[in-house]
Amino acid sequence: MSRGNDAELLLRLAEDVKLFRTEWKEPYADIDVDGHRETWPLASEDFRDRLVERFLRSEGQPIQKTAVGDVLATLRAKAFIGGETKPVFMRVADFEGKRYLDLANDKWEAVEISATGWKIVANPPVRFCRAPGMLPLPKPARGGKIEEFRPFQGNISDDGFVLVIGWLLTVLNGRPPYPVLSFSGLQGSAKSSASRFTRNIIDPALTPLGTLPSTQAEYSRAVGQNWILAWDNVSHINDKTSDALCRLSTGGYDPHYRPGCRPCASHIRPIILNSIVNCVVRPDLADRALFVTLDPIKDKARKNEYELQAKFEKAWPRILGALLDGVAAGLANSGCNHVENIGRMVDMHQFASCCEKTYWTEGTFGAAYRASRKRAAIVLSEVNPVATGVIRLVDEQGSFNGTATELLSRLNAMGKDIRTGVKLPGGPGALSGELTRVEPLLESQGIVIDRDRTGQQGARQIFIKRLEPPNAKSRSSKPRQAKPKPAAANLQGLLPLGLPDDTDDELEPA
Repeated sequence: MSRGNDAELLLRLAEDVKLFRTEWKEPYADIDVDGHRETWPLASEDFRDRLVERFLRSEGQPIQKTAVGDVLATLRAKAFIGGETKPVFMRVADFEGKRYLDLANDKWEAVEISATGWKIVANPPVRFCRAPGMLPLPKPARGGKIEEFRPFQGNISDDGFVLVIGWLLTVLNGRPPYPVLSFSGLQGSAKSSASRFTRNIIDPALTPLGTLPSTQAEYSRAVGQNWILAWDNVSHINDKTSDALCRLSTGGYDPHYRPGCRPCASHIRPIILNSIVNCVVRPDLADRALFVTLDPIKDKARKNEYELQAKFEKAWPRILGALLDGVAAGLANSGCNHVENIGRMVDMHQFASCCEKTYWTEGTFGAAYRASRKRAAIVLSEVNPVATGVIRLVDEQGSFNGTATELLSRLNAMGKDIRTGVKLPGGPGALSGELTRVEPLLESQGIVIDRDRTGQQGARQIFIKRLEPPNAKSRSSKPRQAKPKPAAANLQGLLPLGLPDDTDDELEPA
């Protein structure tokens, strides 16, 4: 056969390839390899290699490069003309009432999780794509305990550990939105290792931790190449970056999307951040976050990285199995409606609460989550000049009734001590917008804001008052601080926000 027929021959060799497209107009192919189904984008090097391999086995010689390009163009056209539209998932899938976890191994096996339990399946009904650098998970083992994961979380509090497990359960549920998990702690508190192990327990990768992107295009590339986005040593999050993280957490339009950057059904991603001090300073991002503070580790309690990694790999299958037990329990209890709705991340709170009986008593996750939100609100209000000024204004004068211009004048008159190194808004319009932004923080501390348009000129009036006495919080907090548990009720180890992060720990926890 002449070399001019390479393309025609390769098309015949690819007749069994099942072509389809995703809702994002990406052409894909299901291809049988040694008795299992693999799913690849037509534009990927992996799919090209499978075609070339078939030709080599059939003809005993390499195929012409131009023939491969012609065949790929033909298959792409067929995917759009006659192919079905099917979803493609990365690592985790929510499909027909069950959840699937891609083990990313050579056999393309997955874990199927239902309300009755979990099992490993050879041919899952969902399609998974493999991102560059994605590593396989071990086969989960039964009988593990979730506490086996605690040694890989540094010197973490009870409440902090509950939040980490709740975050992992939410990610395995495969239903966005996903909360942002934010680790903070002084140098030597093993923030990087806690972040790395938290990602790797369900989504291992060659590069588990990266640097926070600086452009939206970089975010889009990160989305296309990772399921969990884990960023290390974050020193500062500006307003633009904060908005980008909000979109990744709960969804939003991505103006920089282009083919090849979004290979799976959703561009919403679970996020892990770590920093010496909590770098989340905007209320809208804080409302999407779980805050975990790690304490420094004593020198005698440290282990070198290789020893810690060896322990992790040994416990990994059991810990993964324990997490899957929790997800199965959450699916079985999904009809429970006793859970209190807290904040923006209602779905996360409800599912984690439905899973918790596998590990803890009822209400454990909710208590940890409420404590996390309360700590965050207090600290965010301390670093926000508007929130700080309003709290002081209400504490000193009881209430406020006036226009945004009058409020700005009052805050400026109170002096630089309320500004915490950040300038107040330059005009009444900017102040009004920032007041709306910090309203949830103020409400968490018993301060409410109402607005109404009154007066001859129709000027918009702002009404600010406290629903509880100014000293009620301090009186009620004393007995809670005296209790050793839960750890989240104790604010003693709380770190301020907004300071630079210029280094991180190299030694790891025991």
